[in-house]
Amino acid sequence: MNEVGAGVDIRPEMNRADFVRARLRVNAAAIVDVIRRADRAGEVEDCRSWAQVLAIASDLRARRTRRLAFVGLGAVLLIATLALLPVIVPAEPAPDTGAISRVLANEGAAAALDLARAEYERFPDDPEAALWRGVLELRAGDPAAAADLFEQAQRQASSEIGFLFERGNLLIQVGLFDDAEADAAALIARPDAQAEGFLLLGGVREARGDRAGAIAAFQQAADLAAAANKPHLEVIAKTRLGMVLQMLPLAPTPDQSVR
Repeated sequence: MNEVGAGVDIRPEMNRADFVRARLRVNAAAIVDVIRRADRAGEVEDCRSWAQVLAIASDLRARRTRRLAFVGLGAVLLIATLALLPVIVPAEPAPDTGAISRVLANEGAAAALDLARAEYERFPDDPEAALWRGVLELRAGDPAAAADLFEQAQRQASSEIGFLFERGNLLIQVGLFDDAEADAAALIARPDAQAEGFLLLGGVREARGDRAGAIAAFQQAADLAAAANKPHLEVIAKTRLGMVLQMLPLAPTPDQSVR
């Protein structure tokens, strides 16, 4: 037999056999399932290959069970860690500016100012608390107090551009459109902040009911943001532009700016 097969290259057959064994290992569970559902396990129970298939399928099930248990344990540990994280590492206290905004919308500027003053008393070194109180003090007719608070917020801000943009948006929110437009003009005057300036100007015009002006400003903001490689501002400007285009012309919001 050895003499007959001595000159025969059996590597292709060995490769095919290896391929069949590999497919058997991969599909062992499916093979067992098919044969058992067909109720033909009795026909192959004495077959050596069937015993191998059963052993492989059993091993695969055991491995899968261990893997699922490991993954499940990991998920439980992750959930437990996330649940305990606020206890282990408590969040740093911060002023509730969201509550100020809600009170402004629902109860008016006077109630919002009371809350802003309370939040500032709790967090006297927080720039957001100072900025919110500043715009509301200005709205209430106390420009001197507002100026001191704006000076603090600007000093603590990460950038003058961010300070002007945030203050301008809050001024719009409290109805001080002239002051907000002044912040927009200050930003537009800066070559590195024109996108922010036109975005803010679009908000002012939208609040005043100037739909055409808002569309033009938001479009210019999007174009300038794209040219300045500020994709986040471009997205915001295009989103605001789309919203204005879809809206019917509305009555302007009352301007509370002091003239």
